[in-house]
Amino acid sequence: MFLVLAFTTAYSMDVALSSLLEECRSLSYELLVRSTLIARTLIPALSVLGVLRLQRTGLVEGVKSYGLRLPEPRRVVTAILVPYIAYGAGVLISAIAGFKLVNPVERVLELMEIEPRAPLLNLPVVQLAASGIMGATINALIALGEEVGWRGFLLDEIAGIGLSPLASAVAVGVVWGLWHAPLIVLFGYNYPHHRDLVGIAAFTVFCTIWSIILSKLKRIGGLVPCAIAHGTLNALGSMMMLTVDIEDEMLSMPVGIIGLASSLVALGSGEIVFRHWKATST
Repeated sequence: MFLVLAFTTAYSMDVALSSLLEECRSLSYELLVRSTLIARTLIPALSVLGVLRLQRTGLVEGVKSYGLRLPEPRRVVTAILVPYIAYGAGVLISAIAGFKLVNPVERVLELMEIEPRAPLLNLPVVQLAASGIMGATINALIALGEEVGWRGFLLDEIAGIGLSPLASAVAVGVVWGLWHAPLIVLFGYNYPHHRDLVGIAAFTVFCTIWSIILSKLKRIGGLVPCAIAHGTLNALGSMMMLTVDIEDEMLSMPVGIIGLASSLVALGSGEIVFRHWKATST
């Protein structure tokens, strides 16, 4: 029932928006798509609440049982750092591969035709700090809607049928990626040059890697660290995309080949931390 609610609602919203934009070309494309993306994040959580209501289970108790609790501060720090590791690894991989690296903030200012009021070398540092703050606050609140559904309800349900933690995380990642499929095909979400099965497949792999990371975060701190890491990754996404001077997003960060490789580095680095937390908590 959860998957029916989550997919039917999201896919219907995407098709309706696509039809609306085709009929009313005067509407703000960017504003409507961004609004839809935010509204979409609520669908998994609302689907969980719908299932709990059908099961006549207390809503608050039900959501808490899926891992919604306040984490320890060190878990929060870990959740914020993992996306930064992915970013740093992506920059290093790009440099080794010979791709041109640029100041992402400078590119944004150039596109907006704005003269910088501070030294250009200082701006990325400010933006990096702002991304962490945004990721751990506003973005985390938005991402929590997805995390209650994917790493909360669905992960527990799949694990309950006897799959290992890794297999459960992979299964959730595949579902998570496919849930975004209409956004890629209809709006070019993350892949404006690959609005097809290639884009869907690449994003599903990306979601699978991060589902493993977020599932591990859930085991050490519940759903809040998942939402914080998810939100921080979203906050860093634009910087990651603009840092490497590659036109085709399938090669670049955060969701191209370089992004997939750097996500694997973040997964490996995170595994060391996760094992340390597990050892110190036993």
